[in-house]
Amino acid sequence: TASQTTINNNQPASQTAIAETRTPVPAPPTTVSSRVTISQPRDWRELPTTADVAEKLPETLVQLRIGIHVYDRDPAKRLLLINGKRYIETQTLTEGAVIEEITPEGVVLNHRGTRFHKHR
Repeated sequence: TASQTTINNNQPASQTAIAETRTPVPAPPTTVSSRVTISQPRDWRELPTTADVAEKLPETLVQLRIGIHVYDRDPAKRLLLINGKRYIETQTLTEGAVIEEITPEGVVLNHRGTRFHKHR
C-alpha cells in the first residue's frame, strides 16, 4: 500500500500533528485460466456402443442382457427388465451403471463417467 503524510500547519509548531493515511493499492489483475469444454453427445446415436468402451467396463456390464425393453415417447412409460428386475430412467443397475435414458433401440448407461449406448 502507498502512504501519504499530511502536516497540519494551522497549529503552533509544538502542536503540529502529523497524520498518515494509507491509500489502498489495487491488486494486480488476475489471469483467468483457459477452460477446455468437452461437449457431450446430445443424441444417443452419437454415443459409443458397449463394444466401443468394453475395456473400460466391468464384464458384467459388457455381458448385460436386456430381457424386456419398453420405449414410449413419454419417459414415464419407459422401462427395462434386466435379470428379472424392473428399471426406469435415473435408476442404478445392480452392476453399477446409471440408466440415463431408455431409447427406441436400447439404453444410455453411465458407468463412472463412461457414457455408452447398450443395444437391446
